[in-house]
Amino acid sequence: MQTLQVSLTQQSWPGEWQRLRSALLTDQDGILTETRQRLARLAQARGIEPHAIDDVVQETLLEAWSHLERLHTPVGFPFWIDEICRNVCRRAAHRRDEIGRAH
Repeated sequence: MQTLQVSLTQQSWPGEWQRLRSALLTDQDGILTETRQRLARLAQARGIEPHAIDDVVQETLLEAWSHLERLHTPVGFPFWIDEICRNVCRRAAHRRDEIGRAH
């Protein structure tokens, strides 16, 4: 991940965004693998049940991908996607609570 961060700061923004997008698609430097693992740990720490962790991670990645243009700088990607994951965890907990109240 450090290699990607260093090289990203040396390019203009359009080039940085394209490089991040390409890195995510090809899992260059293991960025996607590393991100998935970190998001799974974050979801677990936020109290997501083990059987729902993969769903939270996938929802996080889909939401991040669909809003990638909102990322101000690719160097901030880990912080940005972690915040998305925290929001997804909140929604998952809310849904879980709603289901619990319905029964």
